[in-house]
Amino acid sequence: MRKQADHWLFGAALWLLLLAIIASLIIVQWRHSALPVAAIAAVLGLTILKGRIVIKHYMDLRNPTLTLALTSWVGLFALVALAKALAPVLFH
Repeated sequence: MRKQADHWLFGAALWLLLLAIIASLIIVQWRHSALPVAAIAAVLGLTILKGRIVIKHYMDLRNPTLTLALTSWVGLFALVALAKALAPVLFH
């Protein structure tokens, strides 16, 4: 049983690494200019997905209510980051 759990954690770690690389590649495309809203939304969406993987696999929280609460917490911070990124555009 332990070997199977190690296998799943290694797979989850690979997914986290892949999502981080994708987010980095999206950001690198606009290194010398402002990020478009779609790129910001994509990176923040990947952040929420990475948070969900960590909550499910590494924290081993299978309770749906607690998982939803923690994922919502990550989503709240993603929305705050999006609002901070859009504030100069909206209130210029």
